[in-house]
Amino acid sequence: MGAHSQLALSRFSVFSQGARIEEGQPWSIATHTQTSPTDAFGTIVFQGGAHAHKAQFIRLGYDSDPEDVMYLMEKVWGLRPPRLVITVHGGMTNFEVQEKLGGMFRDGLLKAAQTTGAWIITGGLDCGVVKHVARALDDAGISARMRSKIVTIGIAPWGVIKRRERLIAKDAHVQYDPHAFGSSNGMGVLNDRHSYFLLADNGTTSRYGADLHLRQNLENYLAGRADDDGSRKMPVVCAVLEGGTNSLTAIHQYLTQEPNIPVIVCDGSGRASDLLAFAARYLDAD
Repeated sequence: MGAHSQLALSRFSVFSQGARIEEGQPWSIATHTQTSPTDAFGTIVFQGGAHAHKAQFIRLGYDSDPEDVMYLMEKVWGLRPPRLVITVHGGMTNFEVQEKLGGMFRDGLLKAAQTTGAWIITGGLDCGVVKHVARALDDAGISARMRSKIVTIGIAPWGVIKRRERLIAKDAHVQYDPHAFGSSNGMGVLNDRHSYFLLADNGTTSRYGADLHLRQNLENYLAGRADDDGSRKMPVVCAVLEGGTNSLTAIHQYLTQEPNIPVIVCDGSGRASDLLAFAARYLDAD
């Protein structure tokens, strides 16, 4: 392991169950977990598909410093700073959209993704809106070489990943077949069209939330970061397809934080997107 790798990994901790929960006492991260150095990082080798895909991954604390995360991605994983960040939100359960609308979403996403230096950030699990992102890459018919140049980053909650114990290894190649144990009972599997995974841990299992905290902190950091020459801020934009309460919470955060992040909603895709599109039309009519 190189010096950069050792330095980067030393900055990340993970959570495990600590003190026993007394009857009637509410569970909390501060009281009922203990931290230790990360025990899961390396390369995932996805199995079960038509083609083998590999992805770099790390298990890290939900409250990890964005500067440390960027150090890992730039110095260890070798990523160049993005020139555009597209963060995709939407429904977590599988949903269908009208073919024309779905095609427009996929075409627009792919066109933006092929912009030199673009990053796509998703929830990383093989369900809901992430499946539409994966289909955009598959339907494009682009070569594996071109696909490898599109940086797709999945930020997923460690505690909901099915068979996550298989990922506990240090600087190793881990075999992972998401098709062998599909999503069920609130648990999910990783989507194999991603090239990097940040697996956010807060000590909980079968609960979402750790990923949202890490993701928003990282995206807010990126939105406030200037180009290498300091001439302009890094553009970050959010795209929403369908979506529920978590999407609404994220959108509120994007629009009220400083710097704020513009949000594009796909009218006609359902639920949160349609609600926001209706509200926007109503306000415009006023």
